[in-house]
Amino acid sequence: MQAESDHTDFVNALLSRSALTIERDDPKELSAQVQVGLTVPLYSAGLLSSRVREARELADAASQRLEQTSRDVREDIASYWDQLAATRRALPAYARAVASAQSALDGAREQQLAGQVTSLDVLDTARDLLTSRQARAQAQAQLYVQHALLLGAMGQLRIESFAESLPPFDPDSYRPALPAGLPAGPIIEALDAVALQTGFRPSPVQLENDAEAGHEMAPEPTEQ
Repeated sequence: MQAESDHTDFVNALLSRSALTIERDDPKELSAQVQVGLTVPLYSAGLLSSRVREARELADAASQRLEQTSRDVREDIASYWDQLAATRRALPAYARAVASAQSALDGAREQQLAGQVTSLDVLDTARDLLTSRQARAQAQAQLYVQHALLLGAMGQLRIESFAESLPPFDPDSYRPALPAGLPAGPIIEALDAVALQTGFRPSPVQLENDAEAGHEMAPEPTEQ
């Protein structure tokens, strides 16, 4: 019986054992021989050292990529956090601008009733209010986007972060209701094939005065 270890280019181990034999002098005694051999090359032309260096370089490259990825993630998190904080600080200013524009519009309407300003002045003030509201809405939308980017960079982007009461997505609820065990795909494909093979012949058009001269319709072509 022989057994060899995992063969490599540098070390080869061999283990052999002979079958059990019964001694002739004493049948109660059993004998067996076991041989162990180990082969190690004395010269490999630098193959072993080159493979060791290659493995070390690959490990160093993987470590550098990991470190670079970690730095990129930290930079992204810091950048998104700064942008999120800046947008949050700017929201009160947008709210004050909307309130100021609303007060200006209310005052312009009262002045219009008193005859002090024209309708064009009121429309200009209303346009300023709409511009302020649009800027505030854009800032609020940007706040949600930056919040999502920050959570994504941290690996914490979940639907619960924005809609806690929203139920989880269930793809089975969008599938057609069929009996249990009945596949929907082959049935739909068969119905589509039947619909495509069915030809629709246009019905002949009836003219209002088809009995008059010049209004005769050409006969439909007959199949040969």
